[in-house]
Amino acid sequence: MRPQEATSLELATTPAPRCLLCGAIGVPFQAGLRDQLFGVPGTWSLRRCLECGFVWMDPKPKLEDIGKAYQRYYTHADDDPADRKPSRPPFLRRKIRRLYRWGLRRLGVIEARDQLLGMYLKGVPKGSLLEIGCGSGARLAGLALEGWQVLGQEVDPHSADHATSRYGVSVLVGDLQSLGLEAESFNCILMNHVLEHLHDPVGTLQECHRLLKPNGLLVVVTPNVRSLGLQVFGPCWRGLEPPRHIHLFQPATLARVARLAGFDTFETFTSMAHAELLAIQSLDIRARGMTVMGEEPSWSIERQAMAFQLREAWEFRSDPDIGEEAVLIAHREAGRKESD
Repeated sequence: MRPQEATSLELATTPAPRCLLCGAIGVPFQAGLRDQLFGVPGTWSLRRCLECGFVWMDPKPKLEDIGKAYQRYYTHADDDPADRKPSRPPFLRRKIRRLYRWGLRRLGVIEARDQLLGMYLKGVPKGSLLEIGCGSGARLAGLALEGWQVLGQEVDPHSADHATSRYGVSVLVGDLQSLGLEAESFNCILMNHVLEHLHDPVGTLQECHRLLKPNGLLVVVTPNVRSLGLQVFGPCWRGLEPPRHIHLFQPATLARVARLAGFDTFETFTSMAHAELLAIQSLDIRARGMTVMGEEPSWSIERQAMAFQLREAWEFRSDPDIGEEAVLIAHREAGRKESD
């Protein structure tokens, strides 16, 4: 059942008709959206910029009120489709899964999942690393075991306490731009499904640029608004997640944000690694009007999600912009100095 709605969760909003990136008036893109994860009251609408392709919420929740949207929220659930263990009798399902994984390997999905799970750090020299929005702290703990000197940032003190108590990682609590960290402190900064939640994504990436050492690396992963999933599932697409996803990106708009933030050396692309997981949750929303992260899907939904993953992986070969997630990999240029 959907969590009971409470009037205390209603969010104050402010109009946002203009594109944050280029200032153009946006056109209606999606309307009548509801929170299908945690039942925050209200309906939400999105605009799209015809000039640059940026997508955003209008009206958007006020910054001082957005915390209400996270009262029932939990971050970074451990739910990778490769790790789920089905509860059905295994004889037929196991055979289907074996054939399915053969297809995933042939289409490059297993490799894409490994790259995304590792946040594209394979071969990167170890050093100091900051994860913005570190959630449970599991990723930081794994990276520490690999030799990184890790630090996390969270706005949610409960997540920060969990990360510290369970994994022993250090986590700073507060908005990144208010923490006053020393310039050129980190060799690497990670943001996994964080940028879409921010009221000021450009300002946050500018702060990342300031905090990176020369030749430092920034890796950002965020839902891709050009994905096949949005085309297929429309308002039921899991990546929309109103009202917490305030801004939605694609490779072209990620590139624009990177330039505005001061990065000159970067690449953007999409990943089809998690199409199965996004499809499971999107199909769930379409079937019953809600989804629960981490809940085992029905066999019917799982079969449909597997078919969707294979379809996306196949179509990705000819249209590499349709992956469910957009990725930005940026470097701070050597020799470029900034004042604190």
